[in-house]
Amino acid sequence: MEKSLTDAYVKTVESPKRIEIFDTSKSGLALRVNPSGYKSFFYRYRFGGKIKRFTIGSYPSISLAEARRRADELRVQVHAGEDPQGDKQRLKNREAPKTIGELADLFEKEYIERELKESTQSSYKSRLNKIRKKFSRYSVDEVTRGDVKRFLKKIAEKQPYNANRIQAIFSKMYSFAFEEEFTDNHPLKRLSKFGEEETRDTNYYPEDIRNIWQAMEEEREPTQSLLKLLLITGQRLGETSRMKWADIDTENALWIIPKKETKGDRVHVVPLSDKAIEVLEHLHELTGEKEYVFNSPKKDGQPLSYFRQVMDRVEEVAELDDFRLHDLRHIVATNMQRLKIDFMHIGKVLNHKGMAKEYIVTSRYIDYDYLDEKREALQKWSNELERIISGKKAKVFKIG
Repeated sequence: MEKSLTDAYVKTVESPKRIEIFDTSKSGLALRVNPSGYKSFFYRYRFGGKIKRFTIGSYPSISLAEARRRADELRVQVHAGEDPQGDKQRLKNREAPKTIGELADLFEKEYIERELKESTQSSYKSRLNKIRKKFSRYSVDEVTRGDVKRFLKKIAEKQPYNANRIQAIFSKMYSFAFEEEFTDNHPLKRLSKFGEEETRDTNYYPEDIRNIWQAMEEEREPTQSLLKLLLITGQRLGETSRMKWADIDTENALWIIPKKETKGDRVHVVPLSDKAIEVLEHLHELTGEKEYVFNSPKKDGQPLSYFRQVMDRVEEVAELDDFRLHDLRHIVATNMQRLKIDFMHIGKVLNHKGMAKEYIVTSRYIDYDYLDEKREALQKWSNELERIISGKKAKVFKIG
């Protein structure tokens, strides 16, 4: 059976008998569906004159996007004369990790460092270390649901969000062990979340935005400019903090975020409004000779990082409660809606797949990048931000 697989289809497909559905959008990739409801992705290829199959992983532990990316990697491997199935068999013959500490080391090396972007690895490793600290000497086969529940409940008392993220990583690690046939134990399978994450009020009034801007101006450079650019562009903190001067197209006033840096794993182009240009022109005098726009004063040659104290200072100076840097992105989205900017165009600006309605019209069928619409939306927000901050009309800067 052949079909262009979608997230919705993979999630809902059922069959009274075992079936294999080959993805017409990704050569060699297929979804196997069992009557029990168990689903897994595999890659079919030819090697040494024989048809072989390589199991990528079970769904939903492995998403459709991950499976397609892995299929691309396997195709490259086969073309290079390597047999993925042979490599997998050699890995199976290795000694299985006996303790959680050993499993965590292997999971970090073979999943986190190989499969995740560098920008994501840090938070994964930090939370994995919390699991190590508690369970390092526990046997992989003997960790119980009770052990896990007590561990997560304690964290959830003060940090519900963090408890949920740790649970997700712990579950992913056990799924990794299960798929590699290291153990039949999976104490986190279908385990309910323990962290009740409260819905936060992220509605900021013009006075709040003005106070935030003033708090930003009390920060040293380049932190001050980084914060301002977050509020001006609405982009993600990680992508913005790692901006390079080489990513700036000065002739066309564009910031081109490389595929490897974006959450959506695709190139994202951000038109630069007048206020964004103003910030970058100022900062170029300070870090223009460096690789990173927001070059760290403490670690030369590296981008700024560790923003907890910055967030706390802004919160205190602006007299806010529970402020987070991600709220700056919410401010941009909310105010663009108030400016009656089309919801899809806001999604394109923010590189937010759901808001951009890419589940309806995918990039496979349309290559239009909405550059003009994004530029207009960001300039409207730039003008409005200028009005909020100063009460004056926005000043138009020439791009030379």
